[in-house]
Formats: sequence, structure tokens, C-alpha cells
Amino acid sequence: MVKKTIDKKLKTILYSIIFLLHSLAFAVDATIDIVKTVDPTATVAIEGFSHSPDYKNFATDIKRMLETDLKVSAMFTVKKITPAKSFESKFSVDDYKNAKVDFVIRYITVLKNQRHGFRTRVFNVNTNKVVFQKEYTVKDKKRYPFLAHRLINEFAQKNGYKGLAWMEKFVIFSRYDKPKKTFLVISDYTLTFRQTILKNGFS
Repeated sequence: MVKKTIDKKLKTILYSIIFLLHSLAFAVDATIDIVKTVDPTATVAIEGFSHSPDYKNFATDIKRMLETDLKVSAMFTVKKITPAKSFESKFSVDDYKNAKVDFVIRYITVLKNQRHGFRTRVFNVNTNKVVFQKEYTVKDKKRYPFLAHRLINEFAQKNGYKGLAWMEKFVIFSRYDKPKKTFLVISDYTLTFRQTILKNGFS
């Protein structure tokens, strides 16, 4: 009797997850379609720096994630430019205008009190002003994608664009290896960060 109850509960959970995954798949298809058919409204350049040679790869990972978020948002297009010499360099308005850039997101990695992340400044080329600056850190370095997602969401909101809060939410899905080896996993929407929260079946 207990086994039947557990099996029924397991089926209910799996059906719910399948429905969720189907919905997510539809959402991803819709996002891809939007990216292809809607003209971006602003051009953004990203300048990334590391505070230490040991964090060079981390800085690159952050840049890659920021670029992904901007493209998926369907509100921005990413422009490749020659970056400034350092995080503290003066923003060169003429160079950015010649490159036809509207915003510059500049960041540098940080490590404070055993927390990993980055400090950022967002420069509006058209107004010649730093319009946003903030520091983002997290204890678990592997969770850096959520820092990037939060930056892009807040950058969009503070500059009059539609919020992207959905990027900051967890995605939940199951992974089935073999009988009694089912794992429940949480991740960011890009699946870059993944963490198993339940394993060896459901109970």
C-alpha cells in the first residue's frame, strides 16, 4: 500500500516536471523567434577586466553570460569594440559614438570576504554619463550566472526598458539515469549553473 502511494506520488511529480519542461521548451522557441524578428533598440558594448590573473577566466565567463542575456532579451544588440586599458579608464565618448554604441557595460572582478563577483559601471554614450554602478557578489563562485542575470535585469529597468526578472529565477528539471536513480536539479535559465537538490528517486 505504501509502495503504491509512493509510486503515485512519483508519477504526479514527474508529470508536473514534464509539463514544466514542455512549457520551457515552448518559451525558448518563442524567445529564439523574438530575437530573430524584433529589431534591437539599443547597442551595448561590454568591457571586462579581472582584478587578478587568477580571475581572468572568471572575467571571460561573466562577459559571455552578459552577452547571452543581452541577446536573449531581444531589446539589445551586442557590439564588439576594442576595450579601454583598465576599469578606471575614462569613458571615450567619441570612440563609442564612432562605433555606434549606445551603452557601455564595464566591469572588474572582485573577491571580498570570500565572496566572488564583479563591480560594474554602465555608461550612457548619448548622455555622456555613468547611469548605473553597483557591485554583485555571491559566496558560491559557480552561481556567477545569476549575478550577470541580475545586472542585465537592473540595467534594463533603470534605463527605461522592460524588466527581465525571469532571468533571475531558477529552472527545475529532473534527470533520469536508471531505476531508482532520478535526480531533481535546479539551474539558471542557460543551464550553466546546475545543482542537484534531490537524488536516488523521490519519496
